Amino acid sequence: MLVQMHSPSKTYTFRMWRPLIFLILVGTNAVVGRLGGFSRLPSRSRNGVQSDISSYANRVCRAGDKIPLIGDKCKYRLCQNKVYKTFPCPEGTSFKASFRSCVADGGCLKSYEDKGVADWNTTACGIDLVFVVDMSYSISPDNKIKMKKVIQQLLAQIRIGPEFTMVAGLTYGAETKPFLYISSFNDKKNIREATDKMVMNPRKGTATHLALRETREAMLRTKNGRRQNHKAVVIVMTDGCTNPPEKSDETIAEAQRLKDPESYEAGVSSPEVFLMTFPNEKLDNVKDLAPEEREKLEGIKKREFEAIPSKAENRFDATFDNMKDKLNLILRTSCKEIKTPGQ
Repeated sequence: MLVQMHSPSKTYTFRMWRPLIFLILVGTNAVVGRLGGFSRLPSRSRNGVQSDISSYANRVCRAGDKIPLIGDKCKYRLCQNKVYKTFPCPEGTSFKASFRSCVADGGCLKSYEDKGVADWNTTACGIDLVFVVDMSYSISPDNKIKMKKVIQQLLAQIRIGPEFTMVAGLTYGAETKPFLYISSFNDKKNIREATDKMVMNPRKGTATHLALRETREAMLRTKNGRRQNHKAVVIVMTDGCTNPPEKSDETIAEAQRLKDPESYEAGVSSPEVFLMTFPNEKLDNVKDLAPEEREKLEGIKKREFEAIPSKAENRFDATFDNMKDKLNLILRTSCKEIKTPGQ
């Protein structure tokens, strides 16, 4: 509709939009009415994840429905019997709203208290911790990765620093490959980056004697960060005996030197040594090995495994799937008598 309006000097022509505007407003109000008002629409962040807490609080609880627990990515809420209940994500995962599930991303590591180990204080464990890790050819690539990941997860749980735990480590095959000295770093970020770079494919062989010697002569020296008046703990992780077997006597001799207080500087104690053993999958699957040869290798392994740990109860037989629990137990045993500095 056109409407003309007159003034003393000019005539104005208007197009009447009011009916159309009215229809638009009516339509908009109808949509808003169906949605329950704009205020009840959930807001979204740039990545599409709902960020309005009220939008979750007002949701109808449908059996099996999962929603985030606002402020804690390590837990989620699950609808059961028309009520939302809170549950933790599995270790190494975190809840992703876009997937409505816990997704493996290496996050949300459980604390010792979560694991039921609350009778000692890991944050006050002031030890010098050394990992001696067998990466020989008898260990599969997948299991080597598991070993590295578990070590990183363990280090993520404990407090690192000059007044707390300090860390060193080496891998070995036919040769030793240090990836971290006690003096290298005292923060978790750099330590994790160093463990990421650990050599996992050394030359073929299992030079346990060289690894134990390197630990004593380099890892546990004050020039490389070893602290006076602090307990040292060495964790040897291996799936078998020295290769070539002819070097086994050297391994046994080096094990004794490693534990001998006379091997160390004044004010520096000998370490407590733990041994974690794994099944040797390649040897176990060899079918054509002569019985006498197998018996010989088993005898060598038995003598070495008896010689390495500080005492018999410091040996832990593990699998590549349960080694994290074993390492937690070793650390618990190591730290039990350690008190916060100054106490």
